[in-house]
Amino acid sequence: MGALHIVSRGGFAPSSLATCLRFLHPGDVLLLVDAAVEAAVHGSPGARQLAALPAGVTVRVLVSSLLEAGSAGRRLIKGAEFVDFDGFVDLADACTTSVSWG
Repeated sequence: MGALHIVSRGGFAPSSLATCLRFLHPGDVLLLVDAAVEAAVHGSPGARQLAALPAGVTVRVLVSSLLEAGSAGRRLIKGAEFVDFDGFVDLADACTTSVSWG
C-alpha cells in the first residue's frame, strides 16, 4: 500500500484538503477524521474537491468522527468506506508512510 494521508480539518479550513489532494498518488489512502469527515458527505464543498481524486486512491472515513459530526446516516461520496479505530491502526501499519495534513 502507498502512503496514508490523514486530513483532520474541514469546512472553514479547506487548504488542508486542497494541499493534500495535490500529493495523492495511485495506491495511496486518504483518511478523513475529525472535521474533515464532512468532505465525504455527498454534495458538500469537500465532496466536489474529492471528485477529482486520482484513480487508485481510496477514501476512508473514521466512523467515530462521522458520528461526532452528526453526519451519521447522510450519504457519502461514491467509493468512500467507513473505518473504525482498529481499522485506522491497520491502515497505518499497512501503508509505507503516513502524512498528517492538519
